[in-house]
Amino acid sequence: MIECFLKRKIGQFALDTHRNQVEEYVALLAAGENNDMACIVALAAMIRRQLIKINPSLQKLLDDGYSCNHKELADIMLNLGRIEKTILQEQKSNSTMDIAGLHVWLQTLRCMAHPELYTKGRQIWQNLQRGMNCLEEGLTSLRQLGVLPDAALPEIRKYANYIPTAFKVE
Repeated sequence: MIECFLKRKIGQFALDTHRNQVEEYVALLAAGENNDMACIVALAAMIRRQLIKINPSLQKLLDDGYSCNHKELADIMLNLGRIEKTILQEQKSNSTMDIAGLHVWLQTLRCMAHPELYTKGRQIWQNLQRGMNCLEEGLTSLRQLGVLPDAALPEIRKYANYIPTAFKVE
């Protein structure tokens, strides 16, 4: 009895924490300029490519969304923990560019882990779509900052128009 109560309390605490963090992120994206969104989309494309190389099952999770089974949802939570650790490491090394790309996937996976946050996930991707429409401007900005080598551009373009199935806006 107490065990069930504690599990529910911990689950609700995690949901409330994730909801607050996702809402802050949505507000941040909504306030951003289209060029900012384009830079974030390009950085997220680079990060997604790296994450999928490390954990190929992540792509299946992003494609299948809420049709995932319990094992796959557990994988989402494991990936969340890994991404959060990576963000903390990047913050210590002042690598803010990677953090911007990592946050896209962190917040996306949080929304996938909690069906209650589905609409927030769609809001994240609606904002990011603004950047997809002007991707070349973002790529130019990132190249000028020395973040992206020219050799990486074709692959980033290939990955940049991806939207997780659960959050596509028709």
